[in-house]
Amino acid sequence: MKNKGTFPNRILITEDHSIIRRTLRDWLGEEYPGLRVTEASNGEDALKILETRPLPELVLMDFHLPGRSGIDISQEIKAKHPELPVVILTIQEDDQYQAKAFEAGIDGYVVKRKMYTDLIPTISALFNSETEEGVM
Repeated sequence: MKNKGTFPNRILITEDHSIIRRTLRDWLGEEYPGLRVTEASNGEDALKILETRPLPELVLMDFHLPGRSGIDISQEIKAKHPELPVVILTIQEDDQYQAKAFEAGIDGYVVKRKMYTDLIPTISALFNSETEEGVM
């Protein structure tokens, strides 16, 4: 197995589609045995989890969620926990969505169709470089 760099031990996946949550949990769990994954199906549940459980080391956030958007929820998370990396995982490939995410203080942005090639390198870059501000 190739060296994939440092990776968080605890992540929170916020995604309204259960199949995508399960796919992410299973895939990342295979790549990183011992990874602890908490799941939320909407932003409000994610906020509750962050208040009631040990803080994860990373949040994966869908852009479009029921109720409030992933960007709104991510901004609230970053206001309370500025050190907590948040990576948007979305179907939105348009540059305007990506710009909106980085303007909101998001740490990374990954398009779902490139998830298997881009997600692990994006996360690893966040945990291996203290100087990078935003990762695509």
